Amino acid sequence: RFGSRCLSVQHRTMREIQTVCWMEPPHASKQGDHVYRTAQPCSALARVGGLKVVSGSSAGERIVEFAEVADLLVLCDSTDHRWPALIERRRAKGLRTVYEINDQFLALQAWNSTAAFFKSSEHRALTLEIASLCDGLQFTNEELANRFGMLQPNHCAFWNQLATCPQVIPGKGDSHVIGWAGSWGHLKDLEWMLPVLEEVGRLYPTIRFAFMGDPRFETLWRHWDQDRVSFTPGGDLASYLSFLGTLTIGIAPLRDTEFNRCRSDVKFLEYASQGVVSILADLPPYEVPIHREAIALGFDSASSLRDALVELLSEPAKVSAYRERAFTYVKTRRLEDANAERRLHWYRELGLDEPGDSLTIFESLWQSLEESAHPMERFANDGYRRLELGQRDRQVLDALLLAQSGRIEELKSLNLGHIPRVRLILAMVGIENDWASVVGESQDPLAYRRAFQHFLQLDQLDEASRYLETGLKSFPKNTTLKLGRVELYRRQGAHESAAAECRTILDDSPFTYPARDILARILSEQDLRDEAIELLRITTAEPDPSLSGQLLLAQLLAEKDEVAEALEVLEGYPGYQHLSGAGEVEWLQALAKYALANSDLDKARTFMKRLKATLASAAT
Repeated sequence: RFGSRCLSVQHRTMREIQTVCWMEPPHASKQGDHVYRTAQPCSALARVGGLKVVSGSSAGERIVEFAEVADLLVLCDSTDHRWPALIERRRAKGLRTVYEINDQFLALQAWNSTAAFFKSSEHRALTLEIASLCDGLQFTNEELANRFGMLQPNHCAFWNQLATCPQVIPGKGDSHVIGWAGSWGHLKDLEWMLPVLEEVGRLYPTIRFAFMGDPRFETLWRHWDQDRVSFTPGGDLASYLSFLGTLTIGIAPLRDTEFNRCRSDVKFLEYASQGVVSILADLPPYEVPIHREAIALGFDSASSLRDALVELLSEPAKVSAYRERAFTYVKTRRLEDANAERRLHWYRELGLDEPGDSLTIFESLWQSLEESAHPMERFANDGYRRLELGQRDRQVLDALLLAQSGRIEELKSLNLGHIPRVRLILAMVGIENDWASVVGESQDPLAYRRAFQHFLQLDQLDEASRYLETGLKSFPKNTTLKLGRVELYRRQGAHESAAAECRTILDDSPFTYPARDILARILSEQDLRDEAIELLRITTAEPDPSLSGQLLLAQLLAEKDEVAEALEVLEGYPGYQHLSGAGEVEWLQALAKYALANSDLDKARTFMKRLKATLASAAT
């Protein structure tokens, strides 16, 4: 069966899973990730496994109720301060929780809608903690498993599959159409390959080109013969598949970045299902079709892309052979239902204790969806229900989006202070000041944390401490609140207590890098520099060693006249791909500084050149 290794817990003879809740980050759309990572697996689990499955955005109140009592909860790339306590409550009931990492969230491109969220070291640490607390961890591919598998030894990769495939390979006309589709974030990919397509177009005057995506792309080929180019604005999955039906050859370029190496091969699946021959970037996502199965061509440069196109256009028989082999592969091996048993087997091996009243409550919630006419869509003979956001849920999501974009006046005008989660959002942006009511209504560890920070900034330490300790009584294991206690100790000058709290945090959650960085700084301030250095050294692969920690490590090494090692630490910093703005500037400045101190003038010039380019880009 197609997929990666799975590590599972020792088999236990317990009752089997009957109910599943699948929860995603706040959203109000049904983009590709939702289709492939939620809608299709949920439908297959209901259809093949006979389970009752419900999914929804965590912005919805009803889905959180299901999350408390479902036999299996899948947190699909969802990070929330409420989840650690939720996982703990579920485990106490004998229920199981799985976390999914389906993107390399530590190396997001700036255009990605979640990039700003994951620039926060607190959010990155929280995500790693939630993943490590779950009973299992699932990925989109082996690349992600290699990077994050250390968080949870019980992990498995479930590749994207297609829900359906035509019964027979779609027919094509006699002429060749070369095409590509993508979002505006793929502008650089498209710009990179257009000169190659122009050259091939001159060599083969009868071929045509087709593109789909953002209307701004059209300016890129205005100087081409317009009779040979067609453009389709971006749309939903159905319109995208319809567009693919017009192609003979589809290209999938990917720049060699950490994020792209952790993508899935779904574009190949889409091409192949529509009878399109694929020419794919020769990177890990496409290793199977290019190398293991030989059902697609690969390229790693402009010249090899040109050669692949010429090979196909010069030998029409190869076009037929590739498209038929690729279509057969997808139809026989990469459909969702055919792969559902493997997923079910892994979930069942998580083991379940006796349900208590969880099944009864789930059934009651399921029935209440009917009685309340909650907006939802039904699939798999009503075995899978996808919950839509109700009016109140949409108001919460609107408030969150307005707050994130800084549109405070619009947020005020909504007048939604009667909704507890909106009140928390209002308090976080300074509109609401009654923190006692906000905390009491929300019962969210984030509310306690923000109330603590509010009074700490006002230097009202007693009030800050009161909110913090009250929060820890309700959520005694919450790492974010424990970090607040560290911050309070530091403000009070109780450095030994702060250090002890950091050690406690790291014992429970070793990937909470803010705690490690603070502890190292305390040790260095106490002249325990060797201990601080050992604490900060990266001895094994780690998901997200923080920049501030590695900068401190380099500084401490340089103070010991170990400048060469300081430079090596920063050059090898694994998180460089998610740096931007001030963080990237700080990193490049330090690299140039230590290169000069190490008398490595060539490297110093290189880093200074990159620094100037980064500053110039920021200025524009």
